[in-house]
Amino acid sequence: MNKLVWVFLPLLAAALLAGALALRGRLPTRARLNAISSLLLLVYLLATAGLGIFWVANQHLPVFDWHYLFGYATVLLLVLHLVFNLRALLAALLEIEHRHGRARSFRNAPRTLDLDLLLYGDARFHEDGLALPHPRMHARAFVLVPLLEIAPEATIPGRGRAADWLAVCQDQSLARLQPPAATANA
Repeated sequence: MNKLVWVFLPLLAAALLAGALALRGRLPTRARLNAISSLLLLVYLLATAGLGIFWVANQHLPVFDWHYLFGYATVLLLVLHLVFNLRALLAALLEIEHRHGRARSFRNAPRTLDLDLLLYGDARFHEDGLALPHPRMHARAFVLVPLLEIAPEATIPGRGRAADWLAVCQDQSLARLQPPAATANA
């Protein structure tokens, strides 16, 4: 069987499923698209590992051939998966804030807890309610100092090294809070 069939068969099946749902007037939700992309990602990972290793090991293919297209398709699906999961991750963070008493009555309202997505590798993503990297992280000492403690070489996509931005925050006061005695040794 032609190698390209193995590459495009899962994509064709997913496109047919999405088309059938659209014809019935039931466009896939983000959750369904997430599930479909997860399943396709799994299929491509298995195909890449299994078929690619089999073909190369049995010398049915040169080292670089069509099976690498599986890898490119996997990267594409990983990007789609990331886009759908960022929303889910943000929703989970907002739910945690809400359970701990955070009320978003107005912009920059006082916070009992503030959980944000700051970075996701080198991803740059801007959509209503979600921006990566966080648009103001480079100007906030309370973000940069802890970030640099755990990742001294961190870079902010589009802005450069995080350490270089500490000078912007020199006038901001920052105090390290001690954990409550009950949790200090936990």
